[in-house]
Amino acid sequence: MDKYHQSQQLLAQLENRLQHHQYWETIAPEPQSLASIEPFAIDTLACHQWLQWIFIPNYVI
Repeated sequence: MDKYHQSQQLLAQLENRLQHHQYWETIAPEPQSLASIEPFAIDTLACHQWLQWIFIPNYVI
């Protein structure tokens, strides 16, 4: 398996784990929370929110 497909598989596993542990949210945070300039939006989002709303969407194609 090439690195692209492996990374997509790992991202899908991450999403599944977030859902399994009930960290997956159905309602997006407010736009100003997503627009944070702090690293990992630490001032406005919890870690699982950053993963769901910023990290995963930027890498899943």
